[in-house]
Amino acid sequence: MAEEPPSNVTSGGDVSVSVAAAGVTTMTGAVKVWLSTNFASSWYQDAKAEATGSGDVRGRCRREILFSVAAAESYLFEWVRDEVLNRDFARLNEYFPPDKRTRKRGVLEKWQYTTEKLARKGLISSKPSFAGETWQEFDCLVGFRNGLLHARASRPQSAGLPDEEMPVPSMEDFQKMEPGWAVGVITAVIRDLHAAAGTKPPDWFGSK
Repeated sequence: MAEEPPSNVTSGGDVSVSVAAAGVTTMTGAVKVWLSTNFASSWYQDAKAEATGSGDVRGRCRREILFSVAAAESYLFEWVRDEVLNRDFARLNEYFPPDKRTRKRGVLEKWQYTTEKLARKGLISSKPSFAGETWQEFDCLVGFRNGLLHARASRPQSAGLPDEEMPVPSMEDFQKMEPGWAVGVITAVIRDLHAAAGTKPPDWFGSK
């Protein structure tokens, strides 16, 4: 007997407990218990707090970038897990393979690979566009996040250096960056996802 989709019981906060009837072959059957938690909404609210806070602008923009990309990556996984697959956790590995090679996919590649596969399987209406301004901004945002996390932002800067030796983001990038830019980018990316998929954004999701 195939495993049934789990029935979900929420136990407060962002933690849920799901119980699935698994391959019943005897009178007593077998029960599999899954524990899951959500982080996307918390990352999103953290990013918004940095966008609207006070104090050092560069520090706030730096944290907003990190929190925004974390929100986007967490959201994709949690949306697929809970909404698209309806908490049928046994199917997650098909869309988020756990092996080392595929775990190393960057957030941009994950968004492309996962949504394209969901669309091919008929689980969403269509994949979002990866060619427009929204995706270009997301690409830039992820590049800034990577530069901050992997210390490329700390590279020294001088005239005449090739692009690959320049810091990312640079001091000029920070000077031009407006608080709220990173949150605005992932807001647009997630809205585009739902528009393409034919689904509704979550209740906690705002316009900015």
